Amino acid sequence: MSTAGDLKPNRLTLVRFDNADTEAIIDLHSDPEVMRFLNGGESTPRNIIVAETMPLLTDFDVDDVFGFWKVVDSNGTFLGWCSLREPNSNVDPVAARDAEIGYRFCRQSWGQGYCSEAMQLLVKNCFETTSVQRLLATTYDENLASIRVMEKLGMTYSRSFKWDASLSPGTTYQTQQVQWSGLDVEYVLERKDWMAFNHSDSNG
Repeated sequence: MSTAGDLKPNRLTLVRFDNADTEAIIDLHSDPEVMRFLNGGESTPRNIIVAETMPLLTDFDVDDVFGFWKVVDSNGTFLGWCSLREPNSNVDPVAARDAEIGYRFCRQSWGQGYCSEAMQLLVKNCFETTSVQRLLATTYDENLASIRVMEKLGMTYSRSFKWDASLSPGTTYQTQQVQWSGLDVEYVLERKDWMAFNHSDSNG
């Protein structure tokens, strides 16, 4: 499989995290608006960022596209992160059929298309360099901005469900379990649909 390296669209670059990014992650995960649909707006404690989040963000294989990616603009300003993860930790990511995508962006970058652009690049690299056949993404049903990102990627609604377990430590950490008043929704994108869309788009 080809090496992922840094991923570079026109306005931004996806690069790997290192521990020098700790303060940027603390700021991101402390914004109540960013965390609103994740844990009700609570800040992630610094000790959790250091002990759980940063090891997760910096755990990657340099030769593939899986894991977490730091998103920066042309000036090197931190915008947020996006991720591609194998949902079953017992499966080799390179041989995985399904993968989950996720994203979290600084409030200052909202409404400028950065998230959609970064995710389009990550999805493209996923389907071009791995055997993944289907991408999954979930969000709270009232998180309309996140749903719009999924739809811009070509994802379609799959199902609604009630989240009844604690969110994963290190990614969407919360100090206590939040029981949503509504439902979570899952969207999917099949490789064949992505290829058909991009083939037709490239040929006018």
